[in-house]
Amino acid sequence: MTVRELTGDMQLSKNELEETQMIVTTPEKWDVITRKSSDMSLSMLVKLLIIDEVHLLNDDRGPVIEALVARTLRQVESTQTMIRIARLSGNGIRSFSKDTAKTAQKLVELARKFEGLEYFKNDEHPQFSLIQREVMKSRNKDLVALFEFGVGVHHAGMLRTDRGLTERLFSDGLLKGTQLYDPKAGGWRDLGMLDVMQIFGRAGRPQFDKSGEGIIITSHDKLAYYLRLLTSQLPIESQFISSLKDNLNAEVALGTVTNVKEACAWLGYTYLFIRMRLNPLVYGIGWDEVVADPSLSLKQRALIADAARALDKAKMMRFDEKSGNFYCTELGRIASHFYIQYSSVETYNEMLRRHMNETEVIDMVAHSSEFENIVVRDEEQNELETLVRSSCPLEVKGGPSNKHGKISILIQLYISRGSIDTFSLVSDAAYISASLARIMRALFEICLRKGWSEMSLFMLEYCKAVDRQVWPHQHPLRQFDRDLSAEIVRKLEERGADLDRLYEMQEKDIGALIRYAPGGRLVKQYLGYFPWIQLSATVSPITRTVLKVDLVITPDFIWKDRFHGTAQRWWILVEDSENDHIYHSELFTLTKRMAKGEPQKLSFTVPIFEPHPPQYYIRAVSDSWLRAEAFYTISFQNLALPEASTSHTELLDLKPLPVTSLGNSIYEALYKFSHFNPIQTQTFHVLYHTDNNVLLGAPTGSGKTISAELAMLRLFNTQPDMKVIYIAPLKAIVRERMNDWKKRLVSQLGKKMVEMTGDYTPDLMAILSADIIISTPEKWDGISRNWHSRAYVKKVGLVILDEIHLLGADRGPILEVIVSRMRYISSQTEREVRFVGLSTALANAGDLADWLGVGEIGLFNFKPSVRPVPLEVHIQGYPGKFYCPRMNSMNKPAYAAIGTHSPTKPVLIFVSSRRQTRLTALDLIQFLYEPFPVESSLREQLHNHINAEIVSGTICHKEDALVQSTFEDLEDSGCIKMNEDNVEPTMLGSIASQYYLGYMTVSMFGSNIGSDTSLEVFLHILSAASEYNELPVRHNEDLQPFPRIEVKLKLQQKDSGKSRSLDIRLVKTNFRQNKSRAFTPRFPKVKNEAWWLVLGNTSTWELYALKRVSFSDHLVTHMELPSTPNTLQGMKLTLISDCYLGFEQEHSISELIQRQ
Repeated sequence: MTVRELTGDMQLSKNELEETQMIVTTPEKWDVITRKSSDMSLSMLVKLLIIDEVHLLNDDRGPVIEALVARTLRQVESTQTMIRIARLSGNGIRSFSKDTAKTAQKLVELARKFEGLEYFKNDEHPQFSLIQREVMKSRNKDLVALFEFGVGVHHAGMLRTDRGLTERLFSDGLLKGTQLYDPKAGGWRDLGMLDVMQIFGRAGRPQFDKSGEGIIITSHDKLAYYLRLLTSQLPIESQFISSLKDNLNAEVALGTVTNVKEACAWLGYTYLFIRMRLNPLVYGIGWDEVVADPSLSLKQRALIADAARALDKAKMMRFDEKSGNFYCTELGRIASHFYIQYSSVETYNEMLRRHMNETEVIDMVAHSSEFENIVVRDEEQNELETLVRSSCPLEVKGGPSNKHGKISILIQLYISRGSIDTFSLVSDAAYISASLARIMRALFEICLRKGWSEMSLFMLEYCKAVDRQVWPHQHPLRQFDRDLSAEIVRKLEERGADLDRLYEMQEKDIGALIRYAPGGRLVKQYLGYFPWIQLSATVSPITRTVLKVDLVITPDFIWKDRFHGTAQRWWILVEDSENDHIYHSELFTLTKRMAKGEPQKLSFTVPIFEPHPPQYYIRAVSDSWLRAEAFYTISFQNLALPEASTSHTELLDLKPLPVTSLGNSIYEALYKFSHFNPIQTQTFHVLYHTDNNVLLGAPTGSGKTISAELAMLRLFNTQPDMKVIYIAPLKAIVRERMNDWKKRLVSQLGKKMVEMTGDYTPDLMAILSADIIISTPEKWDGISRNWHSRAYVKKVGLVILDEIHLLGADRGPILEVIVSRMRYISSQTEREVRFVGLSTALANAGDLADWLGVGEIGLFNFKPSVRPVPLEVHIQGYPGKFYCPRMNSMNKPAYAAIGTHSPTKPVLIFVSSRRQTRLTALDLIQFLYEPFPVESSLREQLHNHINAEIVSGTICHKEDALVQSTFEDLEDSGCIKMNEDNVEPTMLGSIASQYYLGYMTVSMFGSNIGSDTSLEVFLHILSAASEYNELPVRHNEDLQPFPRIEVKLKLQQKDSGKSRSLDIRLVKTNFRQNKSRAFTPRFPKVKNEAWWLVLGNTSTWELYALKRVSFSDHLVTHMELPSTPNTLQGMKLTLISDCYLGFEQEHSISELIQRQ
């Protein structure tokens, strides 16, 4: 069983958490983890929750335990999975005593006075000198001074290392004093009775003693108080009301509470609600309220409503009092994730501004309610004033005598790595530093969500300053402080040698600059480790208000695990510095493998507004390294934008046409309705009574398919011998059309129909006799390439292109080529081919119409709002990079939305595929606000399609295509030959066209495949085909490499040559650390990799030896060979995997004997 600690002192990676069977943690730490929807998968694995010292409910940490229990019980209820909760309690908690060190010193003085020091000393212990050296390294003066007398001290104000050292050396001791120093409370407070009883519990433990004694040493005025408490049992009361707002916000941010009703149910699971009903007076509930509301449901609702109103006022959530619904805001989500108190958020709402200097930011942090109980003491003033001069580069607002001034000093002291002598300051500084990093991160996230450019960058620098304990104005190489001496860095700072200057200098020049020759090489070496990336970008205007940015990130540093770990995170920000606004932000993770491979590409969209600013800046800022950033400028000076006006077709107020307008009773029987809808009515004449090409752009559900059927009926009337080709981008749409038209057009009109997709390829006779061909773009492109020899391609009279707006997507080039080829075929055969394009509303419908050959009469581009049934759109956004947690956090709000917007009618909920999650979400957001134009993507695929036309004979001369550079590329790849103005296909080009392969793929095959190519090399070549470039690695897919085993054999003579043994060495050549577990997803339980060694004779089928082995990286073993010499002929050793098929290896023993 793997047990790990998870506290403020001990952090665990995600992998470590997943590999752990038992986690020992603090309430606060587990609260932070279970608050985040991204960590829900971990909490779902928990089946037993043990809460030790549950009497802490009575303490100020009690609300955290209540929140955890309530959250767990709600999880049990909602998921119907059992989680057992076990609660343990002594009688209180331990703390540290007031005068720990003073007590120890007094004991030493008394021992010296009464000549009893020898009873304490232990310098004769065999390991005394060894332990003494370890103690002398401690920064705790009291610990060092008292050690020689054999006395130790232990309290919560000590560093963890010092506490651990004392615990290891502890043998016996005495606890004294009934006051403790609590930095959260801002001073000394009396030990509660529960604390005292917990301390007494340490005496007389069954495994150590037969009996125990507890002694309280306290002042006389407290004696009666403790005697009274010792004689009675104290009830444990809830402190949950004090943090109700924070915990309610956490549940709303998590998505487990979405309205007042659910919040009341959640509150019902808390210890507060139990005690309210048993002891209402303690919680301010009068007996008259109890009589009027025995279940306290009204009080419960009032508590929730008051907390919700306060959170709404602080902008941490939106509370709709009419419906009772809660809606989480970014501010509330940030407060929950970073464990920021509600009162702190109120402070930041008041003090945080778009432009602040360093002093103001530190002062604002000092006003955080997390530090509200820190107090100023007279005995600290001298040291605080010294610290201001020695460790505070920034102005201290209010000075050392002010509470917030003191906190400001201790914050600056932490970044400056200063030291403190006064005990209370040590404790306060430790308390402040424990919360500082998360407060800074929360403020950065708040500024980022507000879109404040300057302030976001400023706060990110100070987040890193706190993490690294290096000031932003100090030299960035201080971040290598364990390797570069302080003296070298100080000299670099004195001489103003920034990173840019150092990069340009030679080693010897740097050595001369710092007057230390060997230092030059060292500095240059660590400059290479400093994270540095280069940015380049291409910008494509999509509309006048939306830009598409393709960003290329090129790492330019030496990756070293010691400094960079397994991944480095970078914030990608697009900012308008003139208006101080961030228009796009995302966190990009650069892994070690990515850093050593190809440059990384990111694509995103950003808005632009008129009048245009001079430029935008793209910044890449390291999340963890100070001054590690790069930027790229997007200039708007020569940016060509699409035309401002988007022409839409007005929906005319026409009388709906009856189906009898078709003038054909058989056609009329196809439709179960009596009248066409307004869009079908307006397009009816052009579609049914003319042969004009048509582009119909209209919202989904507006009857575009029936409009296309009108064009089909026109063809059946006028040219019954011609074929209809209907092209749909998805196989699902093809199947839908097949099923629908089979019932109507096939059965009622007697037409013949075939499907052509990757799943279906009908025979030639079926295609020749078909009136309607339904196909995917790829299938029709492949067939129509050889139109010269396929007569049925020339018999197409109507091409219907459904979802033609996908022209701007990945498969767009194929649609472009189909239309261009069909129009070319029409010109060659002198038979008109009619085109009908169906689309959503378009921003550049005119451009698309020109390309399709659609005139003014045939262009219909209705607004997105023109729908037969009115549509209301409600949008609720959810952040989060990972699919599963995000989907999980949407469940409850989706349920609430159904209850609000469609409580009695059927509901459809669409969720994306794993691959399309991010892409679909972005597309939906963009299409909802304005229609997008369709841009050509043919340029990227031009080579492949021109090659196909050359092979088919459509292009024979350079003038036929007018793209010189494309011809040159195709000739270089070996796909075509050029002779002056003529072009002709080669064998490779013909193969590329016939098998629908990219020209780069067949060129790569031709260059790398030879007559002696092995199967392994062939697979490598095949997997490098450009057709696989877009193949994603999906969430939860484990592309685990299978093991490769190298077998080394050696014969050993034994007993003067009479017997022989076989030494076998097995080595994994692709060793994966801690990965001996087999990849067997269908096996019912966890399985480790194992191998069988089989020694036998393949000619006689005799088995001599059998051995099963398992290993992680290598193994050496032995097998005895038979003594009779005639058995060696045909003897082989076979290695067989216990888990995987096809991994067998055979090794001839007879050949091995001959070689040796």
